[in-house]
Amino acid sequence: TQTMAFKNSLLGTTDIENAYQRALDVTLLKVSTGAFSYDAACKEVIKQFTDSGLRTVSYASGRTLQLDTAVRTAVRTGMSQLAGRITEANCKTTGQDLVIISQHIGCRDSHVHFQNRVYSMSGKHKKYPDIHAPLGEGCAYGLPEGLKGPNCRHNFYPFWEGISEIPKPIVEPPPKKYKGKEYDYYEATQKQ
Repeated sequence: TQTMAFKNSLLGTTDIENAYQRALDVTLLKVSTGAFSYDAACKEVIKQFTDSGLRTVSYASGRTLQLDTAVRTAVRTGMSQLAGRITEANCKTTGQDLVIISQHIGCRDSHVHFQNRVYSMSGKHKKYPDIHAPLGEGCAYGLPEGLKGPNCRHNFYPFWEGISEIPKPIVEPPPKKYKGKEYDYYEATQKQ
């Protein structure tokens, strides 16, 4: 077949791409059920793949990441997206169209404008913007650059107009100097 494959007691024999994706799905299941901590589940799957010789993951975009970084990003993002799907289902069940986006210090510049604001899940509310609208108008929910995209730490929750309150905005810590260069909080979190 001119392909390489992994043999695993859980997955059987499968090609590398499918083995990687299926192992990440199992890891996500372990974390989401509470059977394993995020760190323990990631450590286990990283060891499984490094023992097989896998060291990096290359994406169709041309980007290549070290295996541990790729696994942690995929599991963190998968957990976040799963939480988003659960909130969507809860909103649908309760008939709630409005949601509020969480806020946190050190968020990426392109997400600052949507945190701590109210959005419409359907996009039909006259007062609040569509959560799916492109960045600048909405949150680009469902798109890689938007809410719940890779490594996005924002969440959203049902918002009942007239009952729910919008929290006070958080204040970013001042930039810090390190080895002669100044870093804001987000930039500092991106350097290791």
